[in-house]
Amino acid sequence: MSSHDGHPATMPIGEVARRTGVTVPTLRAWERRYGLLVPVRTAGRHRRYSDEDVQRVLAVLELTGQGWGVGAAARRGAGRGSAAAP
Repeated sequence: MSSHDGHPATMPIGEVARRTGVTVPTLRAWERRYGLLVPVRTAGRHRRYSDEDVQRVLAVLELTGQGWGVGAAARRGAGRGSAAAP
């Protein structure tokens, strides 16, 4: 099982929540609303996340701590935003 960028995606969402301090419902909302997380699915349809997913969540947390809105921070954290401040 691999993520889209070639790194193994083996973490369940609870582990991502533990590593980032973001609740599972919030992570799922960010996945749905902003496309921040891109899990792979197991044969049993369970989501699995990579270390890169964790890093994107941490980047969003850092930007929101600097006053960015979540949507703008998610776009930037996913590498889709500009370098300009919000």
